[in-house]
Amino acid sequence: TPSLMHPVIIQNKRFYSGGKPYFPSTHFLMFPISSHVYFSHLISDADRQVMINNIKTNGYNSIYLYTLNQGDYGGKSVTPYLDENALVGGVFNESKIQQWRVWLESMINDGIRPVIWLFADDSIKISTASITELKRYIQKMVVSFDDLPVMWVLGLEVDEYWSKAQSDDLGAYLQSIANNPVGIHQQGGLTNYMTSLWVDFGVYQYSFSGTWVEIYNNALSSNIAIGNKPLIFAEYHVGQDTQAVSEGLGAAFAGVAGVGNGAPGGLDEFMETLPDNMTPSR
Repeated sequence: TPSLMHPVIIQNKRFYSGGKPYFPSTHFLMFPISSHVYFSHLISDADRQVMINNIKTNGYNSIYLYTLNQGDYGGKSVTPYLDENALVGGVFNESKIQQWRVWLESMINDGIRPVIWLFADDSIKISTASITELKRYIQKMVVSFDDLPVMWVLGLEVDEYWSKAQSDDLGAYLQSIANNPVGIHQQGGLTNYMTSLWVDFGVYQYSFSGTWVEIYNNALSSNIAIGNKPLIFAEYHVGQDTQAVSEGLGAAFAGVAGVGNGAPGGLDEFMETLPDNMTPSR
């Protein structure tokens, strides 16, 4: 069992782990392949190793992973079900799920915290599946992985395919059975689903253009909009370059609780040394 990484808990607008502040950082839109499809049977172990090396080399401490995807990232599908064509429903692939767990434990032992995203966008087979089946799937993932120090996100751009009522139904169920914190991600600029009581933290999408000053100001207002819970500024830049670094830094200095599309290596360690409420109050 991985031993060095503690679970994440939440106090107001900040994450903690092992009694200390915790600032998750990553870049899930790294080239050549997004870490989101790490579990896809359509990519190679070499591809997976590139992702891990990228995260380590760039000084990040977390990784975003889909456990169910149909159409996102050019159809690099991900499914824990035995029937990979049907994608959703029927018997679970127990040996595959066990392999996923081995990979998760390896990441954790490397100091990389898995952030597990249960649903992808652009995936009609997923978004039209029955609520009963989707809850069975959620339960299976929680039973399989929630004893590990992971974080959960209901889905990417959830408001693209589910109403707030549907999102609340699935999200509240997830939050009720998971010990680890649960977040939600919406389309660009939106936070209205994030204010639901079951949402432990928001996962925010800005856009893919903007100066670091614009990012800073947007992060300030978005952080306030979701209320007294952490906001991860997750989506703001494609590719690895100095702009990604500056935008991640701008969001961090606005007081967000984590970043997902690049930042200076080691930013997490710096942010974790700051006292509570220091950055938003400046």
